[in-house]
Amino acid sequence: MVNLKTAARMLGVHYQTAYRYVRSGELVAVKVGGSYNISLGAVELLRQRLAVMDSPALSVHHELPPADDDIGAELDTLIGGVMLTAQPVLDAVTRWLAVSVGDIGVLRLISEDGAFAPVVSLFDADPATRPIVEAIQG
Repeated sequence: MVNLKTAARMLGVHYQTAYRYVRSGELVAVKVGGSYNISLGAVELLRQRLAVMDSPALSVHHELPPADDDIGAELDTLIGGVMLTAQPVLDAVTRWLAVSVGDIGVLRLISEDGAFAPVVSLFDADPATRPIVEAIQG
C-alpha cells in the first residue's frame, strides 16, 4: 500500500490529478483518517490504462487513419494482455473510432434485456471540448 503522493509519483502525475482519479473512481483507494491508501496493483492498473490512452498509435495529433485501416492486430495484442479488466481494449476502440470519425466516441455496454448500461468508455477527438464531454457523460 502506498499513499496518494507516492501513487502520483508512480503514475507521473501531479498530486491533485491523482486525487481526481481517486474521486472519479479510476484509482481505487481506501480513505484512512485524512489520507488515502492505494494498492500497488491499483496504481499499476491505472498506469497501464493511462499508457493506452496516451499511446502514440492512437494519438489525435497524428493524421486521421484511412477508412480501410485495420486495428485488428492492435486489438489482438491488447486482448492478449488483458488480465483483470478489458478497459484498455474498450478505451483503445473508443479512441480509434473517435479519431477515425473526427468526433466523439462513446461506448456503452448493452445488457441482455436490451437496456443501455452506463458509459464504459468515451473519447472526444477535440482536446478543447474533451473535459466537457467527460463531465456530461461521467
